[in-house]
Amino acid sequence: MTKILNLEIFSVGTHTDSQGLTESFTPDDVDHMVDMFGQGKPEFVPVKVGHSSDEFNQKIAEQMNIPPAMLTGDNGGLDGVIALGQVVSLRRTQNKLVADLEVPEQLAEVFKQYFRDVSCELSKDGEGRWILDGLAMLSA
Repeated sequence: MTKILNLEIFSVGTHTDSQGLTESFTPDDVDHMVDMFGQGKPEFVPVKVGHSSDEFNQKIAEQMNIPPAMLTGDNGGLDGVIALGQVVSLRRTQNKLVADLEVPEQLAEVFKQYFRDVSCELSKDGEGRWILDGLAMLSA
């Protein structure tokens, strides 16, 4: 495994989710995400391919020597998605949420070369506050 360090994954401000709903996030909200991560909530934050092109999925599958369907599912849906790494460190730097990732060595260069953005997957904890529970790598 190798690390991808200091990746800005989120920022304070207004964000729109996949259903078109908007939500504003303050520095306190980001600090809460960092605090919960530090407490192991959730226990594992996967790094996965999300919203990616067929070319990107194919390249990752080739690097891992696995069938592309293992990344996208038989129908191109979420049923076959696997974690390609994990978030190992999380912190707020000014108004940005910054992460360190751990990924298989053979994929680190693929991520650096092909992903252009990330998409945080957030859920609410028992207090109704946002926590990071996944990170999708997005390709061009």
